[in-house]
Amino acid sequence: MRIFPHSKRTSSGFTLFELLIALAVVTLIVGMVVAVGGDFVDRDLKRTSNQLASTIRYLYNKSILDGIYIRLVFDLEERSYWVEATGDPYLMSAPGEFDVQS
Repeated sequence: MRIFPHSKRTSSGFTLFELLIALAVVTLIVGMVVAVGGDFVDRDLKRTSNQLASTIRYLYNKSILDGIYIRLVFDLEERSYWVEATGDPYLMSAPGEFDVQS
């Protein structure tokens, strides 16, 4: 009997087919994670915009019914807003519009 020393192949790496399957599985998982993450962002944005719209409607109705002047102030740096109300009318001017020059 004749024995060939290199007749059996020893595999030391992955085949091209195995790499393609692994890449397809990773692509599927990443696609599902991105799709689910996008839904969370959309849901949060819709909830926040609906809350702000409700606040504006409520303040509009409150100002009409109570006869008061209401201002909704936005602080974009702090990402917040608040309400200021008064019974006296007030005038808002552009920055520098009424500056006195000497």
